[in-house]
Amino acid sequence: MKRFRFRPTYSNVVATLALFFALAGGAWAATQLPKESVGSAQLAKGAVTPAKLSDQAKKGFTGARGEAGAQGALGPRGNEGQRGENGAAGATGPQGIRGATGATGATGSRGEPGETGLRGERGERGPIGEHGEKGDTGQRGLEGPPGPEGDPGPEGSPGLEGQPGSEGKQGEEGKPGPTGPSDAYFDVSEPGAIQVGHDAKVVLEVTNVPAGEYVLQAAFSLEGVVVPAIAECQFVAGGSEITVGTAAPFSTNVTTGDFASLAGMGTAVAAEPGNVYVICGTAVEGTNFIIPPESGHLTATMVGALHPPTP
Repeated sequence: MKRFRFRPTYSNVVATLALFFALAGGAWAATQLPKESVGSAQLAKGAVTPAKLSDQAKKGFTGARGEAGAQGALGPRGNEGQRGENGAAGATGPQGIRGATGATGATGSRGEPGETGLRGERGERGPIGEHGEKGDTGQRGLEGPPGPEGDPGPEGSPGLEGQPGSEGKQGEEGKPGPTGPSDAYFDVSEPGAIQVGHDAKVVLEVTNVPAGEYVLQAAFSLEGVVVPAIAECQFVAGGSEITVGTAAPFSTNVTTGDFASLAGMGTAVAAEPGNVYVICGTAVEGTNFIIPPESGHLTATMVGALHPPTP
């Protein structure tokens, strides 16, 4: 036989409410509404709410609790809420009571020191015995190594100066040595400009050079004039007492309005004092050039010996 379980329905609830109002409000209904004039048909849907029911009425239609249903699925995790503000720091608690100090253990007893013995009396000093006879002298020991050298003593004062000795005899005169290259003789061109044409002229001279052998050096700065020219210069002896070495004239091209340099070298041998010259001219007739003021130099340097080139 099946067990009957009551399950309230909407119509049961409405009927029960109607019954409640009929019983509880009978006095009000007797004066206001005709008897049995309110039923389920006269109540609007939703007119009776749980708040209008008494606790006793609610117990009348509450059935037995049914079996628990299966647990529903876990819902999604909600968004993390904002972090709350840090709370105020709590007050410091009272310091705990200090525990009692444990008792110190007893110290052991120290032993008693022993007694110090009495110091004995000092005996009297005995008499000194007689000296024995002197023994024989022993052999001499080996000689020790020499000691380190002592510091030098202070420098002695100089002795008295001796008297000068007698003058010795004069020695023989030595042979004269070769003449060294210590003498040089030179000349500088005139303070004014020198114009040189096809006819050769003396532009430099060294006079009265002593007897000897010489190296000759000449150098010029030249300036071109109207037309280009070929400047030629040469060393010349002033007489038979001087011989000039054989050498070709030294030359250079001089362009109109430009400057040029000219230099030459030669040799000379003077048997007696004499003169050495430098003469200059142009290679083509009708051409000329200018030697600026003091721009020409001639030097005759004496040497010990002239040596011809080795073949």
